[in-house]
Amino acid sequence: MSLIVTLTGSYPPHPDIDPPRSLTIEEAEPSIRFAVEQQQQAVSGRPVNWLYVSGQPQDDIVSIYAKGLDGLKGEHLPFKVVSEIKHTTPIALRELEIAHQAIDGKPLKAHITGAMLMAEHNSIELTENSPVLYRNDDPDLRRHLIIDIANALAEETRLLTNNSSLNIQYVQIDEPPLTAGADSTLAKEAIEIIAKASKVPVILHVCGDISPIMNQLLDIQVDILNVEGQHLTRVRDLTPQLLRDHGKKLAIGCLPVNANEIPTERQLERDLLRMADRYGAENIWGITPNCGMRWSDRDVARLRLDRLANVALKVASRFEQA
Repeated sequence: MSLIVTLTGSYPPHPDIDPPRSLTIEEAEPSIRFAVEQQQQAVSGRPVNWLYVSGQPQDDIVSIYAKGLDGLKGEHLPFKVVSEIKHTTPIALRELEIAHQAIDGKPLKAHITGAMLMAEHNSIELTENSPVLYRNDDPDLRRHLIIDIANALAEETRLLTNNSSLNIQYVQIDEPPLTAGADSTLAKEAIEIIAKASKVPVILHVCGDISPIMNQLLDIQVDILNVEGQHLTRVRDLTPQLLRDHGKKLAIGCLPVNANEIPTERQLERDLLRMADRYGAENIWGITPNCGMRWSDRDVARLRLDRLANVALKVASRFEQA
């Protein structure tokens, strides 16, 4: 098994865009190419198994999809629900086409913002003009709204992963609210609607302390769980056998993104090897930053890329034997 290195999602935009702001796809193209170039430079001349991302420079991860789905109206958070939520046109396709061209066909990872995050009250809001079905739903669960969003996002997932010319090898669903008390049964249903539409393996990215919900995460039908290593160590009963029984592999977040301090390579290597001993090297799919880097300092973001690549090389033999 070869350890994969990939970013969790966003990357700082091109230096001409400062600070990050909403962009059209034409305005975003230099930033997509900048993100790809930075990743290419990090692995230049080194045998690192890197999975490329586009950098998602157009907007925050909710707004990217809210602006692309029928039924939502607005230019910034929170978006208003004005009609039934539907998918009628590609959303991330052009962004991924630009990235695909920039990396000359190397493997890509697509990102889908999860329905639970999309439906949060600070993401979208219901008004008296919203469909009655959504307004009459349980205000805490908003089930009909969430399921309609999930079905729309599933259409986007199907469209992207059916496009073999893009060489999309993985899809990542981003659901930060799962550690903030989101309804686990509804979350599982919504995530699996999206995941089942994918023609490639699916990664579920969850931020924060996953120790109280690890059993629920294991039950969700996805292939890889991308979680922060610092919180993973709090899950006392997670074993290699339990991961195998649930058909799960781990993508370990090992770099903080909310501060400019970066762990040393020696520390990262030690932490990763400890994880391999605890969970089985064969169960660790890859390493990532803890979250997206849209608001990071560009120099620090680049240093994170180099550090991930260097650490992957240092531990490569351990994982190739797994």
